[in-house]
Amino acid sequence: MTHSTPPRVAVVGLGGFAQTHHQALWALEREGLCRVAATCDPQPDAFSEVRAKWQFEARGVAVYDDYRKLLDAEGDALDLVTLPVPIPLHAEMHRACVERGIAAYLEKPPSLDPAEFAEMLRVERRARRATAIGFHMMADPLRLSLKERIARGEFGRVRRVSFLGLWPRSSAYYRRNDWAGRLQIGGRLVLDSCVGNAMAHYVNNLCHWAGDDAARAWRDVETVEAEMYRAHPIEGTDTVFARGRFVGGAELRLAASHACAGGQKQREIVECERATIVYVSPQEAYLRFSGRTEERLTQPHLDLWRASLKRGIEYVGGAAEAPCQRLSESAPYVAFHTLLYAAAGSIRSVRPPEAVVSHNDKGEVFVAIDGIEAAAETLAREGRLPSETGRPWAAPGGAATRDDAGRLREIVARMARDGAREPAAHLY
Repeated sequence: MTHSTPPRVAVVGLGGFAQTHHQALWALEREGLCRVAATCDPQPDAFSEVRAKWQFEARGVAVYDDYRKLLDAEGDALDLVTLPVPIPLHAEMHRACVERGIAAYLEKPPSLDPAEFAEMLRVERRARRATAIGFHMMADPLRLSLKERIARGEFGRVRRVSFLGLWPRSSAYYRRNDWAGRLQIGGRLVLDSCVGNAMAHYVNNLCHWAGDDAARAWRDVETVEAEMYRAHPIEGTDTVFARGRFVGGAELRLAASHACAGGQKQREIVECERATIVYVSPQEAYLRFSGRTEERLTQPHLDLWRASLKRGIEYVGGAAEAPCQRLSESAPYVAFHTLLYAAAGSIRSVRPPEAVVSHNDKGEVFVAIDGIEAAAETLAREGRLPSETGRPWAAPGGAATRDDAGRLREIVARMARDGAREPAAHLY
């Protein structure tokens, strides 16, 4: 199928994160870079105000109540379908696009089930164009310029990469759909968590920073030690601590939590032989050379979702060699995520008084683990997990290597059984 000019795009979904896609694509359409031809949702009439806001009728955007109807009716004329849909639907919709010969832009993460992901890679071999994955931070020019400098050897080999992410989430977040905070549904792996959803970008970034042999390289994790916790009344985990090593020897440290207080905080640290990168956001990063003054790096605000979608459109239109990140390039992330569960082995529940409950003026409930920020900083600075620092809420996890990935379903089933025994009415 040859592409149209400008490329014709369809968006699956009208609610949730699909609205970010619609907003970004409408802006790109106004620049003449694409044309949004169609969209769909199981309940399209529930979004009449949104459809009016985005002027679907005036723009000629066809609306369907099922993605299969959309593909059947519009597929021959489409260049790209974006899939900002729930993670459990990714594999099914990816296959449908590939089988119809349409390029897909699939939101992150592609899948959290390694067996399902392996099947997606098999399906991908038949794709006319590589599937783009919406790890939108791969569209950040500042990040990519630093990665290129690493690959050129300017800073020496990468010795350690760390991420600290403290993103508070409320009861509303865990009630937003039927799979939020779940480990599995109907025998299917879901694994919704801080590292599998909201901060999945940053776990992917760790693998990207560690791939120091090329600008476009991601490195596999070889060994992991991990501890998982839950302070919210959910089936899965809201807090993950881990350390380990990548293939090639670079260390990794990871601390991520939705059970925290205050504003959102995150920091990526890339320690190389001759320099250290501290990446806070696309607008704030620091470069520290050994024996030299710290350099502050900035750039104007950039809509990374729009930039990532733009690259996907340029790719299907022939103006770019590849999307920001291909499905196949997400394999290190999926494998790393799998090892986090295999290593932890269980999820430790944190209860009051160590779990501090608060309410905002909207009636939403927040739960914060006492001392979580200090525990995260200790891991980043000293490499010690919470169980090694005397935290009253902490308990040792375990360790795993790539050979343990096959135990994931067994471990998750045990986590679900253990979680079902613990009442959570004391929270919300």
